[in-house]
Amino acid sequence: MTDDLSSLSYVATILSSKWTLSVVYALKNHTRRYSELQKHLPRTTQKMLTATLRKLEKDGLVKRKIHPTIPPKVEYKLTPLGLEVLALTQHVSNLAETNEHVLSARKLTK
Repeated sequence: MTDDLSSLSYVATILSSKWTLSVVYALKNHTRRYSELQKHLPRTTQKMLTATLRKLEKDGLVKRKIHPTIPPKVEYKLTPLGLEVLALTQHVSNLAETNEHVLSARKLTK
């Protein structure tokens, strides 16, 4: 039981970062360059996007590929774990959009 809670806590920590889910969604169907991600996430700063991508790469959700060109071309894509996280978040999003209790709670917070 303790191991389950520890694992759940670790995953929750990964997903609770402000920009994690936004980056995962931006990469859901595409391999993207850094500049493309910036365009999809205009409210994030360069520093925050870089930190988020590094953390997602470290956590195994994103794969970074560097092409040996001048200047170097860097691309990001979801790993199999990143795709699993995407599927999980899409399921939770669907639940949030269709569940009566969630919908009424959201109305109260507006």
